[in-house]
This record gives sequence, C-alpha cells and structure tokens, in this order.
Amino acid sequence: MKIAIVENDSTFVSILKSKITNEVWEIEYFKSTKHLGTVDIKSYDVIICDFILPEMLGRDLINSIANKTSAQLFLMSIAPNNFTEEDVENENIVGLIDRSNPENLIEQLNYIKSKLMINKCSRTIEKTLNNVKNGD
Repeated sequence: MKIAIVENDSTFVSILKSKITNEVWEIEYFKSTKHLGTVDIKSYDVIICDFILPEMLGRDLINSIANKTSAQLFLMSIAPNNFTEEDVENENIVGLIDRSNPENLIEQLNYIKSKLMINKCSRTIEKTLNNVKNGD
C-alpha cells in the first residue's frame, strides 16, 4: 500500500516514522502541498493531509485533488474540534484522524489496507464471474 502524508510538523513526522514500522506500507512524507505537487498522486492508495498546512487548509487540498486520484483521502488534526460538519459530510474525505494519538493513524491505515484488499478480491471475483458468464 502506497501512502502519502502531507504534514509540515517535522517533530510529528519523526514520531510517525518511529511508530509506523510496517514494511508492507510504502510511505512518503511531504512538508507542503508544493512538494506533493511534484509527484504523480495517482500512484498512491492513501493520501493523508494535515488540517492546517502552510499554503492552505487540508480540506481544500483534498477537494482540489479528489478528482485527480482514486486514493482514499483523509484529513488529520491535532484538535478534533477543528473538524466541521462540512468535513464530516464531505464526500471527498474518507475519514477524519485525531493526530493527538498516532495509534489512530495506524488503526486507520490497517482498516484501509483491509478495505483495499477486499475491494481487489471483489473486482477479481466479479471479473472471473463475467468471464465464466461470457464463456471466456
């Protein structure tokens, strides 16, 4: 699973790097939206944006990239009361992450990994059934 985390707080990034030790996950950290803009966002399975970034709010970044990627998009904040009804109802935001506990992030990533695996299996089964139905 390929993950992009957009977070400008280098201390928090260091904490994440020490907590997230899953070798199966390929995680890239970006300090700003400008840095994220230098890569192909279509290559990521998950993109997590901090709520407050130097150039814009994380929700605005998510809204601006949602139609350019099939990645699962998350918004993260150290203060969950930052999240608004707009964030909760935003169809582009898959989940809201409480940044005050890095374990929350790891739980969310495990959930998404499982969800992606289930979706992949479902697509494979559907394709196989269609092939059988069509006599292929």
